[in-house]
Amino acid sequence: MMALSLLAIALFLCATRYRIWIYAAASGMMFSMSLWSLMQFLMGILPAEWHGLSAFLAILCVYCVIYVMVSAYQKWQHYKHKRALM
Repeated sequence: MMALSLLAIALFLCATRYRIWIYAAASGMMFSMSLWSLMQFLMGILPAEWHGLSAFLAILCVYCVIYVMVSAYQKWQHYKHKRALM
């Protein structure tokens, strides 16, 4: 319990000093919550024996959404850079 409390205090101090820790924790929480809810949704649709497939499909869907978002952001940055050079 002592080690866990020291770890929690150290993480809290890192989170208050550097904002990137807060962003990383928030994005990790969003990723895990979306993955969990999508897995639960797919487990309700697919037969009970196919839990492995529902987990695979959930991970695949979440990664596809992340890929589309990153790709759109990169295209927007390229367009913005191109417009700045004109």
